[in-house]
Amino acid sequence: MNHKELMLVSGDFSGIQDTVYTISSKGALKSLRARSFMLELLTEHIVCEILKLAGKTPVKNKPKDYLIRAGKVRTGVIYSGGGAFSLLLENKNGLNTKIRNFSNKLNKWAYDEFSGKLFIAIHLLEASTHEINTDFQRKRQKQADELDKLKRRKFWRKDNCTLLETLLRPTMPVQTDIEKECQITRRDDLSVMKKLDDMSVSPLSFHLWHLGDHLTELMDGKQIYRYDSEKITPEKGTKGHICFPTPYDTYMIYSIKPIDNNHKKGDWRKIGTDFFYAYYVRKVKDLPQYAKDAELKVTQETKPDITSDEIKYQTASFAGLAACSCGADMIAALRMDVDNLGKLFSEIKSPTELAQRSHQLNYFFKVILNRICEGNFREIRSSSEKNAAALFNADALKSGKLPTRIDKNIEDETEKAKKRNISIIYAGGDDLFIVGAWNEVAELAFDIRKCFAQYCEKNDIRNKDGEPASISGGLTLHHPKFPLYQMAARSKAAEHEAKTCKEKNDTEPQKNRIALFHDPVKVQRRNQLKQKGNEREIRYMLSMSWEKGNRFLLPLMREFVKLGGFISGEENKRSLFVMDKISHQSIEKCFMITEKFQQSGERYMPTMARIMADVCRGLKRFGQEKLFLKLMVYLYRRNNPNMPHLHIALNWISFLRRTR
Repeated sequence: MNHKELMLVSGDFSGIQDTVYTISSKGALKSLRARSFMLELLTEHIVCEILKLAGKTPVKNKPKDYLIRAGKVRTGVIYSGGGAFSLLLENKNGLNTKIRNFSNKLNKWAYDEFSGKLFIAIHLLEASTHEINTDFQRKRQKQADELDKLKRRKFWRKDNCTLLETLLRPTMPVQTDIEKECQITRRDDLSVMKKLDDMSVSPLSFHLWHLGDHLTELMDGKQIYRYDSEKITPEKGTKGHICFPTPYDTYMIYSIKPIDNNHKKGDWRKIGTDFFYAYYVRKVKDLPQYAKDAELKVTQETKPDITSDEIKYQTASFAGLAACSCGADMIAALRMDVDNLGKLFSEIKSPTELAQRSHQLNYFFKVILNRICEGNFREIRSSSEKNAAALFNADALKSGKLPTRIDKNIEDETEKAKKRNISIIYAGGDDLFIVGAWNEVAELAFDIRKCFAQYCEKNDIRNKDGEPASISGGLTLHHPKFPLYQMAARSKAAEHEAKTCKEKNDTEPQKNRIALFHDPVKVQRRNQLKQKGNEREIRYMLSMSWEKGNRFLLPLMREFVKLGGFISGEENKRSLFVMDKISHQSIEKCFMITEKFQQSGERYMPTMARIMADVCRGLKRFGQEKLFLKLMVYLYRRNNPNMPHLHIALNWISFLRRTR
């Protein structure tokens, strides 16, 4: 029982935020999507190489194949994805030394490519079969603690501190000319640079730039080419490949497209169709004409002679996505994260349970999320099995619950119209980051939550208290030229607001919430109210529960939009909402009511009376007295519990009715 015949091998990436979300150059959207994909592929590469060192095979009496293959289970893999992995291997002689040496090679590569921002922590823990069967939870917690220690001591090794010493040694920049530094990562310590349009960039940035456009072709079932550097050298003209180190002082080359069709099959392999990736993105050709014109205009600022045909297969930029919005031409950034992840995994007592739970969450964020963005709710399944029951029956879809749209009759839409004008930057593990046309991202957030709640219910994904898993999110609005890394930071702060917010009578944060249209100005105002005391801050809530959103916010928005009409972007160039049944000042006066409520806790009735009289006169002219009564219920009800959240609905309608 004391014989340690097994080994738990776990890895975790440190510095993902600094590696991915620190780009502020043009084309940041496709560059960041490519960097996100690179880290997903790196996780698969590391798992593949460690399995090869361990001599694992996917199926008995079959040739050794360590890559993900369609329908085959790789023995030894507990989970892989989201910048982390865990393997259960046979503790063979010398395996721990081989894995440690490989870990050193990986971190040397990571240090050289990312200037010490990315660190790959890999920990080995020997265990007996008895310990795995009876004490797996404690073993896993011990390994998690050791991984945290490694991440706090990046690049530090007892036998060799060369990388750490290099990192801490003050140096002068190699490139002193701004034209010679990498215009994407701003690195100035590289001697080899490549030319990209009018920019000088590092070799990695050059290939990731082109990989970003290639990713638009990576759909379900698409395979990725993997070449051994000993058998093939990428030709000078190839673009968009990535090189990762192996344990054997060689490199593996990955590409979406074949590098050379003349090479024999033995010179390359394909990662199979079970390599899940949240691929959804909009190409320029998918956008309305007004947005295509915006894309062309932005591109011609640096390439005056380029034509619309030359850019139609490129990844849509912020300019194009913002132009798809209704009302304000703005970009929304959405971050969402599963609540209380520790509780979901704390009671897991075996590698099999852990593998199943990890796969379930990963499958939602990497496969089902694509279907939600495409609007294919009839194709959403409850698990990875093809014959599994759909998440939603026909009655649920016909009732208009999905997709969430406040402006159109979804039954009359074409398949093309159902697709959201958004792009997934990252999704996997237990979180996601999405950008796109602001009003579509706001609606999409509710779709994701509805599908996630139903998915967890059907697959019995519950915490130790028996409660289904929940998800919280934060959404912020930005000008299309606002730096993407700042969008990521602000939407992360909004997500934190949703997870830590407490409403009246709450002793602890409830999570399972959404913070819509969050920004630093609102936080400052809320803090000012808090300083004045008398619980003023709870009269100005910056987030709300999903339940309140479905019960109050979305119904109120649907009533608000009846005060005007939508003008299609296809026929009239730009998508607009025209409020013609009441004056704009009526909405502005509603903002005034919310501000007075925040100060005193009461509504100023004379102002309320004037607003409702104005609304009544406007609606009577159109024979819409019933609509007036519905608005009265939302706005005029005594002791209205929704007053602290009313400003969110007013912001939504305010952005919709903007004309620029």
